[in-house]
Amino acid sequence: MMQTPIKASKTVIITGGSSGLGYYCAQAIAQSCTNWHIIIASRNLPRVEEAVQQLTAETNYSFIEGMTLDLASLASVRHFVQDFQTREHPP
Repeated sequence: MMQTPIKASKTVIITGGSSGLGYYCAQAIAQSCTNWHIIIASRNLPRVEEAVQQLTAETNYSFIEGMTLDLASLASVRHFVQDFQTREHPP
């Protein structure tokens, strides 16, 4: 069983991480236990939440979180940035 690090030291934002290549990228990072805080960003919040739960269960890695982001909408991108800046994530 993989041990989760005490604190993440870096943050990675994976767009489209609720399925496909983005999901497997997040999975690979979580499995390598690189002390990264993983943010899965996608426009479909229910799918993001499901992906976060599934990845956390599969990898036993607790530094995975989901955020809403629609790259086709500048308003959504601005909201994402504002939301991200208010959270205390490692660089």
